[in-house]
Amino acid sequence: MKCEKCSNEFADEFRFCPMCGAKCGEKSDLRCFSCNAEIQSDTRFCGKCGAKVEAAPGAGGEAAEQGETRGKRSVLHNLKPDPKKEDSPSEGAKAPGKPPPQAKQAEKQNRQAGETAESKSGIKTAWIPPGAFLMGSPQAEKGRSDDEGPQRRVTISSGFWICACPVTQEEWSRIMLGNPSEFNANPAEGEAQGRRPVENVSWYDAIECANRLSIMEGLSPAYRIDGSTNPDDWGTAPAGQDKKWDAAEIVEGSDGWRLPTEAQWEYAARAGTVTAFSNGATDWEDNASIESIGWFETDSERMMREASAGGGFFGARTHEARTGRGMFPPEVYDDDDDEVVEEILEPVNSGNMTHEAGKKQANPWGLYDMHGNVWEWCWDRYGEYPAQAQADPAGASSGDVRVNRGGGWSHPARFARSASRYGHAPFTRIANLGLRLVRP
Repeated sequence: MKCEKCSNEFADEFRFCPMCGAKCGEKSDLRCFSCNAEIQSDTRFCGKCGAKVEAAPGAGGEAAEQGETRGKRSVLHNLKPDPKKEDSPSEGAKAPGKPPPQAKQAEKQNRQAGETAESKSGIKTAWIPPGAFLMGSPQAEKGRSDDEGPQRRVTISSGFWICACPVTQEEWSRIMLGNPSEFNANPAEGEAQGRRPVENVSWYDAIECANRLSIMEGLSPAYRIDGSTNPDDWGTAPAGQDKKWDAAEIVEGSDGWRLPTEAQWEYAARAGTVTAFSNGATDWEDNASIESIGWFETDSERMMREASAGGGFFGARTHEARTGRGMFPPEVYDDDDDEVVEEILEPVNSGNMTHEAGKKQANPWGLYDMHGNVWEWCWDRYGEYPAQAQADPAGASSGDVRVNRGGGWSHPARFARSASRYGHAPFTRIANLGLRLVRP
């Protein structure tokens, strides 16, 4: 028997095509998402307009109207969300037939750590398999802070896709129709401005971005605020603490984009390693061993200067959490007032700015910039770790501060270690804080 969708040949007794999952006798209905021209099942690019092929049954008429009702934020034109989409990001032509549940489950089990794919809007992702790891840092790790313990076993029960790089300025602009970044011009020589990570975005901005991207790609949005998953109903992201936005909840069973939990972030950052950095490095002051994996301030004397200034990193952290001001440019504040008491010397590695995402060495699972460049928002509220083992932890049950991970261009590499933690109020917008998204 020959499949009428993908032309694959298979045994007569099969009810579904083992290649594309289409039901026997189901005909092809592939159309170009851009111009709505009919295309053949073995075509990768539209012969009329040259666009990459997407499976979009009924992509004209109704879909075009749907694109108009979404407003100008939709950049996928008349691409109609396919309720029968596969469970993973797609690249190239995909038949709209729904594979049997057993086939989908087998596909997930057969995925390898670091397997890559592109989402429908072209965002590069990597697959993170389920597993368990020791979260936090051992007491002997150099540069460790007390909030990184106690170290405990954490299980990640479901695999997920994660952006291979932090969300870039060009990606944010496509989704949100604007670029809030402080570093919006003058990239380093040879680097692309649009590929620099977006920053100066709050946690509130981040969850709005996640839902808008989900809607663009035909996924079910992950976040609900005040009963709605449509960000247009939420109003403008608040500039201060907001109880309604703080009460955002995850929609059970949704397949849309979202911020990683703190546990998902560290699990992906470690990529099976147990050392301070994912390349095996253990000493954050050994520039030769860490400069290949990230952008950060490599001045090892910074902590001593901050301490002697009377504020210190933790004083600066308290100031940032309270005022949302942050460390741009890197400064130390007196916690008793807003006076700048010492200016920090210009960083050695980062050049005092962000850099194009993906220019440094990836971790073993193909993720870039997990160490440095910009800090990244996580879903969790900041809180102390419990002593007991956990499965899929999602942070503290209350609190006004959300977790940041990964370190940034304005901090020493000590804070770019896999276990290092940070936190800001969810309305905070500063030039060293961005995001990276995940989806089931």
